[in-house]
Amino acid sequence: MNIGIVGAGRIAKAHFERLNRREDVKIRGVADIIFSRAKEMAEKCNANAYSSFEELLENERDLDALFICTPPHNREPENLIRSAQRGIHLFIEKPPSRTLITGERLLEIFDKAGIIVSVGFLWRYSDFANKLLGYLDDKKCAMIVARWYHTIPPIAWVRDKERAGGQVVDQSIHLIDLMRYIVGEATAVYSQNSKGLFPEIEDFINDDASVTVITFKNGTVATLASTYSLFPNQEHGPRIEFIAKRLRLEGSLDYLKVFTPENVENFNFSDDPMEKEQSAFFSAIEEGNKNKILSSYEDSLKTLKISLAANISMDTREVITL
Repeated sequence: MNIGIVGAGRIAKAHFERLNRREDVKIRGVADIIFSRAKEMAEKCNANAYSSFEELLENERDLDALFICTPPHNREPENLIRSAQRGIHLFIEKPPSRTLITGERLLEIFDKAGIIVSVGFLWRYSDFANKLLGYLDDKKCAMIVARWYHTIPPIAWVRDKERAGGQVVDQSIHLIDLMRYIVGEATAVYSQNSKGLFPEIEDFINDDASVTVITFKNGTVATLASTYSLFPNQEHGPRIEFIAKRLRLEGSLDYLKVFTPENVENFNFSDDPMEKEQSAFFSAIEEGNKNKILSSYEDSLKTLKISLAANISMDTREVITL
């Protein structure tokens, strides 16, 4: 299968590392606005390097799929449309779009083109998520408590909320998507934020922290605490708890603790959800079966809607009904 990669930054490198190991994939071209990054990646797999998405499309005429690893504010919707109209299948890193208007426009075009589109909500493919589903399959979840603790982002555009969408849209959105995957659709969002801890960092134009409350259709209530105020530490990062009747599940991608009245069980995971989502994408293309995809473009927009509603709530201090 012939593929191209758009973007050669941090997340693109993670995808490239796995894609370059696959025997069923040939990387034909890599594009990045910083040409040296595209060239460095392309040289590792004997691919062509380009300085733009448009240039890649013009020169690579036999692509089966594209991996879109650019930031949503710099994703060039018109080139995504051109790709879809050529029948090129798309793997798009999260979030699926910077705005719902753009996302809904793209969804209509993708559906009309009949292509496979997968969005990079990789937690759905994890052993952690599968284990959660096993425990909660026949149980109503009363409460979810989640948090993503982080430091000031090292990447400049992520530090700018206007471009990246803020932590809830760029990072904690993974946890929101996992909530939806486990308990279903949300009905309301309320969020508040704090700012101003880092006046010495001029280009940090973002929330220091936020707390979001999400109500779900089945009655589950969730809280999500997100912060950029800390420092690098392995004890930080994402954590999530699901509370059901006499059952508490706590964990992250690498572990799960199960608390019951009888005992505590511990599970450790070493799977690679990114590799799994790539494999599901290629299987879906080969078999022509969209059901292989756990996070379709249409479904991913529902997660984006919750994250964007949190931002609106921060600005208005109002509950946003979905």
